[in-house]
Amino acid sequence: LFEKCKHEQAMLQSSLESLRSDLHDDLAATIRQAQRGFLVKPECAQCNLEYSLNSKLVAFTCGHSFHHECANAPSNNPPSSTATTPLTCTTNTVTTPFTCTLCTT
Repeated sequence: LFEKCKHEQAMLQSSLESLRSDLHDDLAATIRQAQRGFLVKPECAQCNLEYSLNSKLVAFTCGHSFHHECANAPSNNPPSSTATTPLTCTTNTVTTPFTCTLCTT
């Protein structure tokens, strides 16, 4: 009986180590993916005008991007929208509490 208990403890320990390793690998992959940049088109998906160097953008990981003003248009901001943040440029971006209006991601 004692040997069976020791064997079960060893199996549990082995399973725990395997789970920790898998969790670490998954977390590392998620961090790598979150740190990657993404491309956006040079024009607003709402008004189709090109961005200027001073444009404030709202960019989504799906690849759609909008002028801040276009994203803030009342028709694009339903009250139930949720925040989507990963933005590309830290100097000309604005975090908005909206989802992409083109693909709802």
